[in-house]
Amino acid sequence: MTDANYIRHLKVLGKYCKIYDDADADATAQGVLIATTSDQIATGLAIDTPAVAMHGPYISSLTAAVSSGPTALKALAVQLAGQYLSLNLFYTSLTTVPTSTTAVAALVALQTEMGAGVDNKTLTTEGSTGLVNFFDTILGSEGTWNTAGPGDYPDATYVVSAVV
Repeated sequence: MTDANYIRHLKVLGKYCKIYDDADADATAQGVLIATTSDQIATGLAIDTPAVAMHGPYISSLTAAVSSGPTALKALAVQLAGQYLSLNLFYTSLTTVPTSTTAVAALVALQTEMGAGVDNKTLTTEGSTGLVNFFDTILGSEGTWNTAGPGDYPDATYVVSAVV
């Protein structure tokens, strides 16, 4: 994957991760995060139209999930990230071909692609929050992520409320 594609995709996945990580935040903070997530996805580039089309119908669901509580919001963040990972938009960015068109297969391919000897790209070392923790939640088990502190694609840059 090119550096530009890592950045483009991690900006979006980082927003879904932030929603997941901050599911206990107050409604105002969550409202800002939902708005900036929408802004992050709508890049103005035609290539990102599938992501906009996927995300758009869920804005009201995200808003409703804030009122429903952290469990609902976390579940929706995982669902949306999974749908994003399943988009052809994401798949065609990978050099490592996923075994199927599922979020899990996409993450397994991403782990390989980021790994030593392939792209040699790192995420922030796993903690109780952040991309590695979020990706492991989607995987349903511990992944084999190439990590470092802070990493090539740090949580401090991508798992934020502001548009990156």
